[in-house]
Amino acid sequence: MEVFANLISKANMRMKSARSFCFALVYLIFLSCSSRDNLLKSGWWKYGDGLHLGDVLIFRDSNVRGDTIFTGGKPVATLVNVNSHRIEVVSLNSGERGSYIHK
Repeated sequence: MEVFANLISKANMRMKSARSFCFALVYLIFLSCSSRDNLLKSGWWKYGDGLHLGDVLIFRDSNVRGDTIFTGGKPVATLVNVNSHRIEVVSLNSGERGSYIHK
């Protein structure tokens, strides 16, 4: 009976640990998305090379949703890499890649 109680106790501890891990993971994902959105919307982005969506990109709620960039209400490109200095985009139509520098 004691062995059975120990097994149940260990299983409960694993479940609590797994649950805590899941909550922490969801929290970190939320923070990273929120942080990325704030980074995109702070300042402006100057054309670097490749795919040209304009000389300057200024992100607002209406022209970026998730990872998709919209022009005139139509999806035109996807964000594939975002960091504090540079973003990389890919055209939805041609697959051409381009980059913009944070200013």
